[in-house]
Amino acid sequence: MRPTTKAEFQMLREVAWFFLPVTPCYFCKLPLINEPPEGSTFGHRRHPSIEGKITFHHEDRNRNNNKRFNLKPCHSDCHRAYHANLRRTHDPADDL
Repeated sequence: MRPTTKAEFQMLREVAWFFLPVTPCYFCKLPLINEPPEGSTFGHRRHPSIEGKITFHHEDRNRNNNKRFNLKPCHSDCHRAYHANLRRTHDPADDL
């Protein structure tokens, strides 16, 4: 990996550790990730990998609408469960 790529990756990981613990999942309202490990400091770009899987839900269900207001951060498991429930309870008559 090029040094510039590695530095950018480390910076993005640090930004994620700063914002994601205070960002709630759109569905379950729990933080997207837990707080950083004890002793973590910011500004040194030495944060561990993020364990959880995160995705974005399109609130209007239009995958082509990628405007910021339409994208809701959520846990991948919550997102999968939401869409599975939608498929299970969807009435095909609604499409007519």
